[in-house]
Amino acid sequence: MRPGEQIGPSVVDCKALLATLQTPALIVDRGGCIVGTNQAAQRLCVAGGLHEGRQIEDLLPALADYWPQRAEGFDTGAPIDGPGSVCRVRVQGAPLCNRDGAPAGWLVILERPQQDVDGSSRLHSLLASLDDLVFVLDLQGYITEFHQASGGQQFVPEELLGRTYQELLPPSFAQGFATVMEEVRATGKVHRFDHPLHLGGKEHWFLVNVGPVWGEGEQLSGFVAVARNITEGKQAQAAAHEQRALAEALQDVALALNSTLNLEEIWKRILGNVERVVPADWAAILLIEDGVARRVGERNYTPQKLGAVLNEGGVQIVEADYLQKMIATGRTCLIPDTWNHASWPRSDQERFDDWVSSAEGQVIRSYLGAPIVLEGAVIGFINLVSSIPDHFNATHAERLQVFTVHAASAIRNAQLHAQAQELAAVNERQRLARELHDAVSQMLFSAKIIAEMLPRLRERDPDRVWRYLPELHRLIQGAMGEMRTLLLELRPGSLTDADLDVLLGYLVDAAGGRTSAKISLHCEGRCMLPDDVQVAFYRIAQEALSNAVKHARATTITLALHSCEDRVELLVEDDGCGFELDKVRPQNLGLGIMRERADEIGGTLTIRTVPQGGTSVRAVWLPSTGRF
Repeated sequence: MRPGEQIGPSVVDCKALLATLQTPALIVDRGGCIVGTNQAAQRLCVAGGLHEGRQIEDLLPALADYWPQRAEGFDTGAPIDGPGSVCRVRVQGAPLCNRDGAPAGWLVILERPQQDVDGSSRLHSLLASLDDLVFVLDLQGYITEFHQASGGQQFVPEELLGRTYQELLPPSFAQGFATVMEEVRATGKVHRFDHPLHLGGKEHWFLVNVGPVWGEGEQLSGFVAVARNITEGKQAQAAAHEQRALAEALQDVALALNSTLNLEEIWKRILGNVERVVPADWAAILLIEDGVARRVGERNYTPQKLGAVLNEGGVQIVEADYLQKMIATGRTCLIPDTWNHASWPRSDQERFDDWVSSAEGQVIRSYLGAPIVLEGAVIGFINLVSSIPDHFNATHAERLQVFTVHAASAIRNAQLHAQAQELAAVNERQRLARELHDAVSQMLFSAKIIAEMLPRLRERDPDRVWRYLPELHRLIQGAMGEMRTLLLELRPGSLTDADLDVLLGYLVDAAGGRTSAKISLHCEGRCMLPDDVQVAFYRIAQEALSNAVKHARATTITLALHSCEDRVELLVEDDGCGFELDKVRPQNLGLGIMRERADEIGGTLTIRTVPQGGTSVRAVWLPSTGRF
């Protein structure tokens, strides 16, 4: 048959079968003209040109040595340069005949060897030293060359040539690839993107750099893509991020412990930071009381969602094996799936089954608990739950255990504070008892003696009675003043209920019963003071007046309060023995306490004294400081 001569019906039937073949196959006439191909052959010839009307020798020059001399068929045996010189193929040919038996053409099979490597290729030798995956693609996205580092994991199929990246990559990855290729096409520059792939049940991250391939005339002829496995780097980056988040969370909790003793606020801060490093649907802190783990803090808790197992009454320890286990071991308890855990409360699970399908409902499928240990004993738990089975892992357990240390510290601090408050209350009661005994009782006893003496004295010397009445009045007034000041100590809030001049009057009355010195009070002007400023002035006056009565041996003591819009001044002075200020420790005479009170309100305190020259204590506060 001459080239271009019509092939008989039997050959036409063979062309119809080409589409069903997975192996690359061609039909050529006796003159070597291609008259039929299948898709497998088209993918193999990614350089193009494998189409009807083309001479097969143009694509397979070496084939001229094998056919058509052997009419019974031919087989190259060894691979020869394949179509487009992008691969090597073994070529087998079988004759085709017309229905009358006359030779009509050839059925040509192109077979790529299993080990398709051109060891002599300089490019392959270079690429063999790389750890990356390298792809060369034409403008249509067909892979024309690829390389994978020797000894690496086989993340790509063995058969890549002649296939498009859309066929090989998941849709999301392929979309990213397409976007980058368009950027390269538009700019002529290298662009990159990273994307995960799930391979072998694990997530692997790849960084893909895509650059242009230039042909003749500086025309874009294709793309080169270098894909690097960056899984380890991503994992390290994620681990560093998680460690940083953990450090920040622990730092925030530490700040909370140092800034407040409010356990409710501390529980809130702990659980909020736990959520940053161990995500959960619900979190709670439970403390043990009389055999019951009672919830003292929670996050994302909704009774409608979590049911009776987490009810307001708490969890009975004897009914919760997972809590008993933590008490016995002092270690965390991880339940991957509560539905497959024998000790998880079945009654509660039955309750959950009623609302599993609810739009807002969620069941407890996984549980993580960590014991709060204080002085060797488990005093509570941090509980986390999730509606997802196998949600928590060993790393989560380790992180959660760290937060239990902070929870134990908070409880210990609260206990110490409570003890300190109780001790302070005891000391205050003892101080008040001493004041009652040393001041009030003594004054009342003295007044009683005078009162009992006056009737008898009136019978012997009526004129002397009148000389004792002022002393009796002083003692009674002093006792009443002391009682008022003690009542103020019992009700600290009352220090801000009355005006400062009234409070200073109480101090003067009380001091008058403890000394024979003449005490006077002068108040000028009136200014509404902030509560903390008023309390500070009262305490400074109280301390200065007490020092003057106890130590000054003064004959006169004066308190003066001057108030106006731009200045409040308190002066306590006496004509007593004075002292050398630089030789007195601040803790003595309460000098340090008075200075601290002035500093706390942004005021100033000045003490002037010389031996035998009296003492003055002056406190000044300026409303312009912004505290008013």
